[in-house]
Amino acid sequence: MPPLAVAKNDPVLTVPAGVSLVVRGLAEVETAYWQAGTARRTVAAGRAEVAALQDRLPDALLLSSPELARQLVEHWLGGLLRIPAPERRLLLGTLQIWAATGGSVKHTADAACCHRNTVFNRLQRMQAITGHDFADPGRLAEITLALRAAALLPGHMMTG
Repeated sequence: MPPLAVAKNDPVLTVPAGVSLVVRGLAEVETAYWQAGTARRTVAAGRAEVAALQDRLPDALLLSSPELARQLVEHWLGGLLRIPAPERRLLLGTLQIWAATGGSVKHTADAACCHRNTVFNRLQRMQAITGHDFADPGRLAEITLALRAAALLPGHMMTG
């Protein structure tokens, strides 16, 4: 059976909605309900959109284990989340771009409209604050998940 097509930009929608993976019968309805609820929780606060679980598996995974997700955030970003807001916004913004560009300093500099050396300096500042080497490409997946978890979990001050 082909996957159900989901209208993700329904103008009538006023609250977030979630769509589960395809289930094979009534025995799996409880699982589908849980999956749909988890998918819905991946929608950013204040947004009214449909979230299909199949498109948001990493976020759903983080929300399924909030305590481990919080540990991941604290491990990688804890120190950064406790610095004054202006520097926090600057460093986390740079880190988000760096993660989105696959750890490329050149692409981060281009996207952030700054010089490569500025990106290197910010990565070094983050290392000084956290004790972690953010320039290690082997840690990119963990850092990306930590950033996603911080955005998803309540109580983390990513930008404010």
